[in-house]
Order: sequence, then structure tokens, then C-alpha cells
Amino acid sequence: MMSSSNSKLHCLWKGSANGEKATGVGEPAVTVIAPALGNAIFNACGARVRSLPITAEAVKANMKA
Repeated sequence: MMSSSNSKLHCLWKGSANGEKATGVGEPAVTVIAPALGNAIFNACGARVRSLPITAEAVKANMKA
């Protein structure tokens, strides 16, 4: 985080044109966590887990002997 650039965040509190409140500020980053974790597990031990939740049992079941 020390090497990241300064950035500004603007939140809209009034809502959108259809009257709903603004939501989903952090959602775009959440969608890449599971695939990245699955790839890290595959790189570490060769177990390809393709379903959620990723559990120790799922990793052990997909490891090649």
C-alpha cells in the first residue's frame, strides 16, 4: 500500500435517478478473489478446485497422488 498513488473517492449519498440508494462500492474487487485463490492453490500443490466454497477437503480430493 505504500507504493500506491493518491486517489480520491466520491460517494453519492442522494441516490440515483430511479430513487434507489447507491450500492456496490466494493463489489468489483470481490469477483476476482476466488479465482485468484484457486490459482494460488493450484500453483502451490497442483489441486484444481473449480467450485465454491474452497475447503481443505476439496483441495485434498483434487490433489494428484
